[in-house]
Amino acid sequence: IQAKIFSTGHISVPSHELKEFFSTGYCINDGRYYSIYFPGWPLLLSVGITMGLPWIINPIFGILTIILIYFIGMEIYDRETGLFAAVLLLCSRYFYVLTPTYFSEPSALFFSSLFVYCIIRTLKEPKVISSLLAGLVLGILFLIRPYTAFAVSLPIMGYFLLSSVKRKAKAVSSIVAVILSFLP
Repeated sequence: IQAKIFSTGHISVPSHELKEFFSTGYCINDGRYYSIYFPGWPLLLSVGITMGLPWIINPIFGILTIILIYFIGMEIYDRETGLFAAVLLLCSRYFYVLTPTYFSEPSALFFSSLFVYCIIRTLKEPKVISSLLAGLVLGILFLIRPYTAFAVSLPIMGYFLLSSVKRKAKAVSSIVAVILSFLP
């Protein structure tokens, strides 16, 4: 519902005059009609609604996630490990069940994977651009599924902070870049 509202260019719409017939557990209907959930996933889905292809958004995120998992495996180990990790994801029943749905999990998996990839790139070569991208991606993940963003980022940022202490000067700018790009 919220994606359809976003696709019209609005954040909410006026309630119907018979608003008691349009009450659900997922929308607020207090004179304005809008979703109770965070806006990240509906905003991404509204792109598909605007194109007339809302069903294609999650499969695109699924394909991009497989590619990212390959690159993560390749960055940490080697090509064979990256390929094996991507094949394992393809064998996951959870992946097949959720990718063709309208749920937010495939987009959250994509942005979680992208966050991990950006942090790995930052640890390998501390460049501000990969740190900024990591924070931005984490912010998008927070707008889609805030608890997932917290659960994914807490151990990764802990490891990032511990390993950054060893690198000193470049580490401070990388940490600040992640945090500053996450905040907006």
